[in-house]
Amino acid sequence: MPEWIEPLITSILVIVGWSIINYQNNCREIRRDKRSVIDSLIEQIDQLTREAIQFHTNEQFTPEHASEIKQKISRVCKISHRYELTDDQFKSQVKYRKSITWSNFDSATSFTQQEQQSLIIKNIIDAGEELIDAIEDKYCNEYHHATQTPWWKFWQAKKFRG
Repeated sequence: MPEWIEPLITSILVIVGWSIINYQNNCREIRRDKRSVIDSLIEQIDQLTREAIQFHTNEQFTPEHASEIKQKISRVCKISHRYELTDDQFKSQVKYRKSITWSNFDSATSFTQQEQQSLIIKNIIDAGEELIDAIEDKYCNEYHHATQTPWWKFWQAKKFRG
């Protein structure tokens, strides 16, 4: 075997090893950044849900508060869309928006103070939880299954088939 083969093989192995480690590190950083965005978005959804409940349980309609809530809903939906955080074709986002703004939200003439146990308040809470669940499900499906290589999946399938 020529003398130059051994250093060449060593160099190739070092380059390939570094490439794999660099790729995995980049994937981990992307996953960490996305997790950070999700955590921030969940905080925003929780805060928005509290503000929407406060709005609907107030004694009177406040247009400034309604406008602020609409802006926050829009921001949450844009962030969710930008990072592709839900799988359900915006269904959970639309349901969340509608639960807050569909009824008792348009003007002072149609506004009535809601009780904490009202259907509007229940729908807001449920839709907020559904949106958070959709975001978490998408993250889990995207990253927790990505760690399993095709060989691992093949071995698991073969193991359970007998």
